[in-house]
Amino acid sequence: MMIEIQRAVELLKSGNHTLVLINGTEQWASDERGINPLFELVTMNAELVRGATIADKVIGKAGALLAVFGQIKSIHAQLTTHAAIKVCLNNNITITYDKVVDAIQNRDKTGNCPMELLAQDISLPTEMVNKVAVFLKSIH
Repeated sequence: MMIEIQRAVELLKSGNHTLVLINGTEQWASDERGINPLFELVTMNAELVRGATIADKVIGKAGALLAVFGQIKSIHAQLTTHAAIKVCLNNNITITYDKVVDAIQNRDKTGNCPMELLAQDISLPTEMVNKVAVFLKSIH
């Protein structure tokens, strides 16, 4: 498992990606910002995601709940939150990280990220998936 995490982290950095997934011999990467790549992975590629390792630039509580929904087994985040770590630990997901903060900031650095706000009172992965779907629909 540590080998997959190392491979994912190397691919994340070397490819300048935002999200990388490794599952055995399968590899997948995205350069898209925000939660959309992870959301699409866990909702549209269940077979690829189940038991996979991901490396992501940012994993907040919303991302952690999506990972639980997708049955991801391990995560490396360049930036994560205490709430995301708690979600992972409570759901047997191994998480490693470079930096941990209390909350993920929005892109303007004027407050919390919309996903952080959305995830605040949510504990069920399916509820998070539904909330993210509504949010993404509203901005597209």
